[in-house]
Amino acid sequence: MGSKAPKTIFTDQDHAMANAIRTVFLNSDHRLCIWHIGKNATHHIAHLLGKPGFRDKYWHKLLYRCESEIEMETTWKAMCQEWNLSENKWLDNLYRLRHKWCPAFGRDFFSARIRSTQRSESTNNVFQDMACKMMTLSEFVGYYEKQAEKMRNTEIVDDFDCKLFEMQGWLCRHALYILTNVANITSIPSQYILKRWTKVAKQRIYCEDVAQSSHHAVNSKTLRLKRLMQLAFSVMNDSANHDVTEELATTALLRLRSQITTKMQSLIGKDHVDFLEEGDESEYVENHGIRVFDPLKRRPKGVPNTPIKGAAEKRKRKASSCVGGTLHEN
Repeated sequence: MGSKAPKTIFTDQDHAMANAIRTVFLNSDHRLCIWHIGKNATHHIAHLLGKPGFRDKYWHKLLYRCESEIEMETTWKAMCQEWNLSENKWLDNLYRLRHKWCPAFGRDFFSARIRSTQRSESTNNVFQDMACKMMTLSEFVGYYEKQAEKMRNTEIVDDFDCKLFEMQGWLCRHALYILTNVANITSIPSQYILKRWTKVAKQRIYCEDVAQSSHHAVNSKTLRLKRLMQLAFSVMNDSANHDVTEELATTALLRLRSQITTKMQSLIGKDHVDFLEEGDESEYVENHGIRVFDPLKRRPKGVPNTPIKGAAEKRKRKASSCVGGTLHEN
């Protein structure tokens, strides 16, 4: 490890290991594995772990949610009083080691949010508990294959969920820690910062998209509009900073608009389709003397093959039926 002591060491409640860490790693923080504490709790306070009033209200809060030392002390005292645990030797010893496992006492030490040796210990526990004298060799192999496959699937899912860098380009906290503390890099390398993440992303004009496009795509109206909008936005954003620049931009835009109009009039006969804007078709048709007729009327599907009556005919028929009904009643 390059003659560097670990920042934090997680172990079980082994006294010999605790003494060795205290002697050899003077500046390392020794923490107790939460997974081991929970496993030992099933042997010492199993009758309490099955009760939600104890497990959710006190036990899990002490292990995971206590934010301050005062909160931890108050919660522990209330738990012992409510459940009469003052004489429990295992809990009493656990309380004396509270600075090694309670989250309220570990805020000043780096641990990468790791709080246990669960990955290795849980693997050992799976294969230790399954072995028994009555199990045959074929049964052991079958059980082993099932457990190994389950663990591999879990690892694949975890790898897929941690793929923020591969999918989105985000550096995880572990990579940032290595870059800062091992490689002595104080800023994120430029290759890890995408242009679209920057504050000036909308003000830049990217010509590489145009260079890679085909001749037909480059000349399409959509790409022309895209390039012009990027440039126009950049001009407007810079011009809006002052009245003088706004006036300069307005004058230039009005002059440019007049030039474009003149140019369009000269090109209208050669390539009029590309220059027709939405709503200008009627004006073009009127100027060029082209008559446009309504489309042929077709009967909708499912409508009976009978003449369609107009609104006036419907009102006349309704009035006549009302008169006939009145005469019939009289």
